[in-house]
Amino acid sequence: MIMNLLVIDKTGMLKPLADAMRMEGDEVSFSHVLPSRLEGKELILTAQTLPKDLGVPVVGGSTFIGPDILQHLLPNVSDLPPDLLLIRWHDAIQGWVGSASAAIPLNGLMNENLGPPESTGIALHHLSPDACLDLFPEPLEIFLKELPYTGYISLSCTLLPDGTLSPKSLHTSLPPLALYALMESIPGRISDFFSLGGKLKESWTVALLVTRYPYPHNSIGERVYIKGLTTGVKKHFWTPYLTSHRNSSYTDRTLVGVATAWAKELTEANRRALRTCRAIDLPLKQYRTDLGTIVHQTWSRLIKLGLTQSPASILPATDHSDCHSLPQVEGSDTPRCSDAPE
Repeated sequence: MIMNLLVIDKTGMLKPLADAMRMEGDEVSFSHVLPSRLEGKELILTAQTLPKDLGVPVVGGSTFIGPDILQHLLPNVSDLPPDLLLIRWHDAIQGWVGSASAAIPLNGLMNENLGPPESTGIALHHLSPDACLDLFPEPLEIFLKELPYTGYISLSCTLLPDGTLSPKSLHTSLPPLALYALMESIPGRISDFFSLGGKLKESWTVALLVTRYPYPHNSIGERVYIKGLTTGVKKHFWTPYLTSHRNSSYTDRTLVGVATAWAKELTEANRRALRTCRAIDLPLKQYRTDLGTIVHQTWSRLIKLGLTQSPASILPATDHSDCHSLPQVEGSDTPRCSDAPE
């Protein structure tokens, strides 16, 4: 069924989502602000907080709840650095829908989480149906209904030495990398998923950030033309800042895009995402190659907690087959990882 949707986002990071739904045949308009008239719109997807009672179903928002407030809604709240995100769908009328998923991030520009503390990758997988129910209690559900909020929430959590999960903060939104991983996990039409609160594929989904030097020190660089964007690659590469003209694609941004992939096993999902990263041809390209190893460490701890029974196939030690010595990141003597031509 064709839907008439409005996507509202000041940052532009939701533009690939709007483009994907447009390619599926939906009537999609993209705006940086809320228009004065919403006639004919059947659904609004947004990355920001909107007024209540717009007369159109709204999915998304941007409300941050830190530990000072969260401790009144959840038990065992701490202010420690998070190890993972728990994400779960919340409906403003029905409350919680379905089980939670774990999103395990990479934090660091370079392999082994070195370099500037940038979010450079994420792996997403569902948890057991009864996992973490104590982290989604009735007080939190009432709070979200009063906002009112429909969409995914992301709960930052720390794995404590005593084997428990401690929540730190909550967002009524998803980080961009988690959003793109989520879109890779949708088995059918994107608009049907958001309008009906559909299910995700029961598989591993991986998202890897693709940048170019001098990211993250500068967001704008010289204009470069990007090769290798075949039809197959475009299906799994989300590019918010890419400009296409005739048969060419170019950008002056140093954040190039996000490569995503899914598979039953983490090893295969990571291999497919890396294949997309390698296919993209541009100078001084940067991306992480050690996601499998990092994610396996956290996932193994979740298995011991009984939060999941699904194993994570581990990759070999970090794959340096594509690493070339490039200019160093300030403050580090470790080369970034890239397959830019020497």
